[in-house]
Amino acid sequence: MDILIDVGAFESLIGIVNEDNYRFREKTVYADSNNPILKKFFSSNLAEINIKRYYGNTAMLFKNILKVQYFMKEKDYISYSKLIGKKLKELPVKLEETSLVLVVSNHYSKNDKKNLQNALFQTLKIPRIAFLSHTVSILTELGLNTGVIVDIGYYSTRIESIFKGFPNTDSQFLFPLGGYHITQQILNNIFTGLEYKSDLPFLWESELIKKEALFVVEDPEKFSDQIHKGFKNFDHTVELPDGNEIVINHERYEPAEIFFNPLIAHTRSENLVEMIEKSIKSWGRDQIRELCSNIIIIGNGGNIPGLNEKIEKLLKNRFAESVDMKIPKITEQKEIFWKSASKFVQSKKQLNWISNPFQEN
Repeated sequence: MDILIDVGAFESLIGIVNEDNYRFREKTVYADSNNPILKKFFSSNLAEINIKRYYGNTAMLFKNILKVQYFMKEKDYISYSKLIGKKLKELPVKLEETSLVLVVSNHYSKNDKKNLQNALFQTLKIPRIAFLSHTVSILTELGLNTGVIVDIGYYSTRIESIFKGFPNTDSQFLFPLGGYHITQQILNNIFTGLEYKSDLPFLWESELIKKEALFVVEDPEKFSDQIHKGFKNFDHTVELPDGNEIVINHERYEPAEIFFNPLIAHTRSENLVEMIEKSIKSWGRDQIRELCSNIIIIGNGGNIPGLNEKIEKLLKNRFAESVDMKIPKITEQKEIFWKSASKFVQSKKQLNWISNPFQEN
């Protein structure tokens, strides 16, 4: 039986290939009972905790008590494999007869893939694994074989162009900022001046603000001028972990400006729009028009309201007026990746299966 796993930096979707929906949505995190946020709370608050390591969604129950770690950030693939093993035990499968299809971001290096597959092979004793990229998944779902994929990862953003199913190494670029840097901008802009017992609860608040309150504007200076004049339209109330409330406004649209001005994040680089332009123009004139009509933004931060529209408008200024520039809005991206990958596997298209080298034939 084939099991499909969308391996994300924050969460993983796990399910059976021939089913319409995934079975589990697990945070890709862990927390150790002997690693509290504040050491002084260890004896009183954690005395009843006997399990040394919590995995996935269970770990998040203790996010304000224990330090929560991300498997992928720490490259702790063995612990991640144990999380997957726990969830597979809840499915009607036999591990020795189970194949895994791993849907991964374009940011995964060959070395990361190898380390991940070896950890899964050794921990779960499964016979084979295949990898499927987000690029292939999203193009399959949209019925396309041509497009520019802008994959906003947690620590960087990868841009690549595909034409008629063929990649072009000259079209691949790495923008050195991603979702993590947006979160850090929120953390610094809003919470740096506040006194609190730990910055970790503010980290979760920053992630929540990024998800629920962040947006992108065409002209930040114009919006800031309106706020300075007393306009309240952009006000958003945030409740802090201690019960206090603060009101934010300009802090909602300033963090994502790092995509257009990397110096805000103290990074010297071409901006994201310039790199997308270079990716498109790495192809011949005959290919450019079709590529411009299929620019797809995915990944961490890919659903920030206004981001697609601003990138599209800035790109239009860099190409001929006759070029039709389109960046479609893709909602519920995690579900789309899983479902489109499931369709890809069910269609019997060729997968590059890797056999378990730790098992005897």
